[in-house]
Amino acid sequence: MALFLLLMLIKTLSQAAQTRLALLPTYTDDRRHTGLGWMLGVLVGVHALLANYHIGQLTQFGPSSHILFLFENSILLFTSLILLVRYFLHLSLSPDSPAHSNCTFMLDITLASLRLTAYLMLFCVIFHYFTLPLNTLRALYVSYVQLAEAIERFRT
Repeated sequence: MALFLLLMLIKTLSQAAQTRLALLPTYTDDRRHTGLGWMLGVLVGVHALLANYHIGQLTQFGPSSHILFLFENSILLFTSLILLVRYFLHLSLSPDSPAHSNCTFMLDITLASLRLTAYLMLFCVIFHYFTLPLNTLRALYVSYVQLAEAIERFRT
């Protein structure tokens, strides 16, 4: 139960960081920029530590619910890393430049493909150890649709 509550707290903080990053061009105070950078850095560190903990639990005790927590933390780690790169991109390039929009688009494609790969791996691992995971099928489909939409935006 504690791991689930921790995961919900971290997901909420990740969502808050994503929202703050979207609002970054409207900020005029540099302290908010610095605070967001620290928040993203701490989130990346926490995700990496939790992923390491779950890997240790899986190697020590074998397949368990830690598989789900590991994949969820991995997806959050990918998302936080992409957000951190996006934050540094915002600090280094003007939001109006074409290079900024191209880099942002490539980050979106990278994140969508990482999510699709992680959900595909999760589906295979759960199917191997347990039974057909219907909830993971939905997540797999949603991540595939997001990747297809990102590729379609690239084509147009």
